[in-house]
Amino acid sequence: MLKGSRVLLVGDSLAVGLTPRFKTVASSSGYVPDASAQVSTTIKMWNIRLAQILQAAQPQLVLVSLGTNDSVGTVFSSEQAALDGIIKTVQDAGAVLVWIGPPTLPASLVGQDAVRAALKAAVPNYFDSTYVNMPVRDAAQGIHPTPAEYAQWADSIWDWLTFNRIVE
Repeated sequence: MLKGSRVLLVGDSLAVGLTPRFKTVASSSGYVPDASAQVSTTIKMWNIRLAQILQAAQPQLVLVSLGTNDSVGTVFSSEQAALDGIIKTVQDAGAVLVWIGPPTLPASLVGQDAVRAALKAAVPNYFDSTYVNMPVRDAAQGIHPTPAEYAQWADSIWDWLTFNRIVE
């Protein structure tokens, strides 16, 4: 991915938290960052709206941070068509897709292992966030990282993108 390319981050509340540091890192690395994120959204919801966002943003690289809300009481196989739809939408837009997998979540989110397994199987460029050490988390839910953890996570994602030659 050449410097100057447009990079779009989309997703749920975790993407909301990643956005400030993502924009800083991407722009300081010579890319044009954009983000579209909304709390409490799911893969099905983004499957419906993603094509319109991609048409407006015209990114060459799309980072998707979804799956956490899909871990709550669902059987992920019901989400597979929506996941396939997102993958196809990004491919049809001519962009490279990277999926940012959910970090380690509280044990009460019983579907998290199935979600991660389905994402890893479906998306060749999968960043496994479970390897990023984020032990503090917010006090309210234990799901959302602290600002410092978000910054560390965003830096880890960018380092991975660089190491895998997705960005320069």
